[in-house]
Amino acid sequence: MEDNLEKKINLISCKQNIGVTLRFNDKNFLKEVIESDFIKKYIPSPKISFQSQDDFPIINIKKSRLFSLSGDFPKINYQGDNLKDILFIADYFLERARQENKLYSIHSSSVEKDSKAVLLFGWKDTGKTSVALNLARNYSFNFLSEGRTVIDKDFIICGCIHYLEEDNEFLKKEYDFSEDCLYVSKLCTLSSNNKSRLVLLVYPQITQGPLEVRQWDENKSRYHMYELFSYIIRGVAKNINNYSCPLPSIDTIELAKKRSDFIKNLVDKNKIYQLRGKIEDICDEIVTLFD
Repeated sequence: MEDNLEKKINLISCKQNIGVTLRFNDKNFLKEVIESDFIKKYIPSPKISFQSQDDFPIINIKKSRLFSLSGDFPKINYQGDNLKDILFIADYFLERARQENKLYSIHSSSVEKDSKAVLLFGWKDTGKTSVALNLARNYSFNFLSEGRTVIDKDFIICGCIHYLEEDNEFLKKEYDFSEDCLYVSKLCTLSSNNKSRLVLLVYPQITQGPLEVRQWDENKSRYHMYELFSYIIRGVAKNINNYSCPLPSIDTIELAKKRSDFIKNLVDKNKIYQLRGKIEDICDEIVTLFD
């Protein structure tokens, strides 16, 4: 890699035409970014390219102990030394490019069987990854994605994350691992790269109580889906420099309209359920709904 190392790289996600150019003033900092496992567990389907690319948005990066951020999409100037901050900004730009190409990412895990996918969405620590791994290990599903899933306008899964984070207490207890970043194949040999179509969306909530099944109506589904598919591009989930610098929205009215149409179509053609209870009961119900 040393022979090819330059002071700029392209970080690509999902498709060759979806990327951002990172320009560095420090070659060692560039190398640190390239070698970071955080790319693999934060950017869906990432790829690094050294080829010249003139039409990607640009992040100019100056390594410094002092923090500053200036500019606006499609070119921003970052001064600092936080690798995660750089990748937060990069994925924020990448989401704009994804949505311009009618791809949409959502905080979720996902599994598939027979080229049909189940999306397990929701907020942090509700059990998305645990349910996905349990479906893969014990219910003949294949593991697709952890943390975030990218879907195209036809509901095909086209962007995934195959790495797990270690800060999930259930996973650490269940699978006995302590690495900072763990490839899912070490836990589950059924991981998959299949291009599967989404057929079911589930919001799981693991508890020790009896199973509760709630199908969301159209209004609730559209409200929450719009919220979940919008938060990255709108910057509200991006607060860098130790959570002291929120990023502004880079959404546009044109993209928002396209996203609204995508979500309406998604809700019209796919059922959305909230499942609350023990993990085994949730998985049994998913199998029933899937079939």
